[in-house]
Amino acid sequence: MLDASVLPAESPVTGLWSTVLRRKYDIVDVQFEYKTFGSHLRSLVALPILALLLRASTVGVLTLHGVITRDSLNGERLSPLKWFGYLVSVRIASLFFRVVIVHSEQMRLSLLRYGITNVAVVPHGSGPLDSLVQDDSRRGILFFGFIRPSKGITDLVSGFRLVKERGRNARLIIVGSVRNKQEAAYLASLRRHVDNLNLSDSVNFRIGYVSEHDKQLLRVGLGVLVLPYTDRFVEVSGVVHDFAGFGMAVICSDTPRFSELQNGVNCLKVGNKPEELAGAIIRLLDDDRLREEISRNLADFARYTSWERVSEMRMKLYGRLLLSSNRKTEGTGA
Repeated sequence: MLDASVLPAESPVTGLWSTVLRRKYDIVDVQFEYKTFGSHLRSLVALPILALLLRASTVGVLTLHGVITRDSLNGERLSPLKWFGYLVSVRIASLFFRVVIVHSEQMRLSLLRYGITNVAVVPHGSGPLDSLVQDDSRRGILFFGFIRPSKGITDLVSGFRLVKERGRNARLIIVGSVRNKQEAAYLASLRRHVDNLNLSDSVNFRIGYVSEHDKQLLRVGLGVLVLPYTDRFVEVSGVVHDFAGFGMAVICSDTPRFSELQNGVNCLKVGNKPEELAGAIIRLLDDDRLREEISRNLADFARYTSWERVSEMRMKLYGRLLLSSNRKTEGTGA
């Protein structure tokens, strides 16, 4: 069993390094998101500094939970500067980490274009696995995630109206949370949008923290998970991995975040227009065989990427890195 501990990223970089030296960790795996060490700027500055400090004292590993590309920043203020800062930070850090772990092949290819080659793909973990058989009682449609414009929820609501207008008996539940005033304002506009479309009786909101137990309860009666995200960040969807083992069929947008999924196999990929979303929802509601096939294949995906299997992959990778490090130490006579 791995003797592991978690160090808070809020600590100063020098403090993290001192703790590593004092506790003599064999491996340090830095879990890096866009604001791991605080603000974007602070995180981009801290990452290569920490990588350099760790190099001499332990086996350093970097796990990237997202890759920023020019496309993903399209339309944002100062996007060229933000992209350049990210590129420089991650490229320098990769020189000092033994390996950079990403969650998908598309993430690996994005880093390869940046000249970063010491990359290993370890999937995001999925689970739990508790597949339910698709039947006529599972007519509910679920959106799950942060409530923000980039999630495409407004178009989903408009598409759901078309589903109702075309005579399908369905309900939509929007589950998520808001983290700032902008997201709260967007949620208020969503509620008005639902009211204006006369959908209050068939669209429900559940806003706030949702526990793992509550996620499992949500699956009952819900047959389709719809994720019409519009952002272009090269990541994977934690929501997909959370719900993949629950016997639900997935409709998602054709964006980098869902590159792991195969259209027509374990998901349906569509554009973000309400008509396209409505068409995909109606297709799954009307075709029991297709809905069952996609949900079954998605459950297979959950088994392949289960937390148990992902943990084994990480442990094997750590073992190879430690073995290689020990050989290098012995070769120098240290």
